[in-house]
Amino acid sequence: AIQDEIANALVVALRASQPDDNGQAAVKAKIDTTNMRVYEIYLKARELFIARTDLAESIRLFEQVVQMDPNFARGWEGLAAVSAVVESWGIVDRDYNGMVKPAAERALQLDPSLSMPWAALGMAEQNERDVDWAKSLELSAKAIQADPKNATAYLWRSIAWLNLGFFEKAIADQDSCLRVDPAYKNCTRWKAQSYIYLGNDSKAMALFEQGVAAGFVTNRANSFVPSLVRNGNTLAARLILKDINVSPEFSNILISELANPGASKIDARGIVAKYGAGNTKTSGVDLSVRIVYLWLGDFDAVGEHVGEGDNSNDEILAWEPAQPAWRNSPGFKRVLRKMGVLVYWRKHGFPPHCRAVGKDDFTCDQPRPLP
Repeated sequence: AIQDEIANALVVALRASQPDDNGQAAVKAKIDTTNMRVYEIYLKARELFIARTDLAESIRLFEQVVQMDPNFARGWEGLAAVSAVVESWGIVDRDYNGMVKPAAERALQLDPSLSMPWAALGMAEQNERDVDWAKSLELSAKAIQADPKNATAYLWRSIAWLNLGFFEKAIADQDSCLRVDPAYKNCTRWKAQSYIYLGNDSKAMALFEQGVAAGFVTNRANSFVPSLVRNGNTLAARLILKDINVSPEFSNILISELANPGASKIDARGIVAKYGAGNTKTSGVDLSVRIVYLWLGDFDAVGEHVGEGDNSNDEILAWEPAQPAWRNSPGFKRVLRKMGVLVYWRKHGFPPHCRAVGKDDFTCDQPRPLP
């Protein structure tokens, strides 16, 4: 009761300090559980999820929360949310994506007004092998409608837009995420990723450095290696590869190929077999076999391995600009088809830089950089 009183006093004070209230209805904060120990554990689990640090511990704590208080709706929504992303961080000891729907549905059963369960369901859909992109976007929209200040819902919808090649829409959602929570490091990192795909290396690197300066290094750090090499900063590229546990010998090969794309006839499959690419992890980050094949210029192998192995949802690599010849190659098109992107395009429209060619083919140009 005291926490309810304090929380609502804070809401009233914060509401009074916001001049752009637009006549919104008053917010009512509630704790949802009478067990103080449960609430303390929930806050710790939520903190680990938002910071994307020690997600395995976040899962463990959320499971403890719902075991201690099965009627704590936000405990269930937290479990759904972290389960929706944990496999993409390299934690694959069980079927976490399969845990999302039961947890989200239990949360909504207890409190239909919640937003995060819809966002988690939308993200879980993106993790499926046969993604229904329209359904994922619809679920994210439900989350945002339920709570326009759910920063994570904007972030996860932006990832769907990125996969689909709608980079400006992705950045718009990332900007919304950061307006709600300017300190959300993962939103900044994904915005940096968007600028990489648009070919704006300077903006991408400035945003990437923000995260590094705050100690947020690993998430999708490999995506910035090709840009660093292109711009002559091989030292930073080597340090990132070292941080994700790539050996110096292997790093030399990767950087050499990125610096001179297509210049050699390297045996990419032999190198993958020798160095065990796909098993290189640290802090939950995986330098996947698909990324390695792309960097080494074996585009057929990229397409062959889409959807295989752990962290298989990195098919967003279709838009990686590491190798100029990758765009519109058979491997590139195979990736987008296997992702279900072409199905979405034909029903809902192509992004500005792509267009249909005949009944069954398509082509994509380099997207126009944003100012």
